[in-house]
Amino acid sequence: MSADRVVFLPRAAREIKAVPAPEQRRVRDGLEHLRIGALNLDIKPLSGHPPYKRLRIGTWRVIYTQNVDTEASEVLFTVVAVVNRRDLRQAVKKLR
Repeated sequence: MSADRVVFLPRAAREIKAVPAPEQRRVRDGLEHLRIGALNLDIKPLSGHPPYKRLRIGTWRVIYTQNVDTEASEVLFTVVAVVNRRDLRQAVKKLR
């Protein structure tokens, strides 16, 4: 049985708290859909920044990485940033 998890880096935890409440619920719901493996999500790899991916949820973008632990049969989604689409380019520049 898979025990997939979503964890937030400190920066992303601060950013999601700044998202207005209705949109924050949508972002959290989107992350839950990501965790359970929903197929209808708008996910793209960040061009020139592997291993980062971008999840689009309305006007919000979640930048994350996905790591598979085959021993624990677990997929770990690490949320790096939660930004408005207008701030995506700047957030990508801050990635290491």
